[in-house]
Amino acid sequence: MIFNSSEIKAIEQKEFKLRKNSFSLMQSAGEKSADYISSNISKNKELLVRRYN
Repeated sequence: MIFNSSEIKAIEQKEFKLRKNSFSLMQSAGEKSADYISSNISKNKELLVRRYN
């Protein structure tokens, strides 16, 4: 799924209320991202991760 910025903000606000902190949400997002990458990207391929501000 791909979300736009307003959809992401709404999801984050809901999750922050449920979890009571942003750290656990970001930790979970990082773990899920790493799991997806390791399961779906060939070990012989290069991968670029870029941060957008």
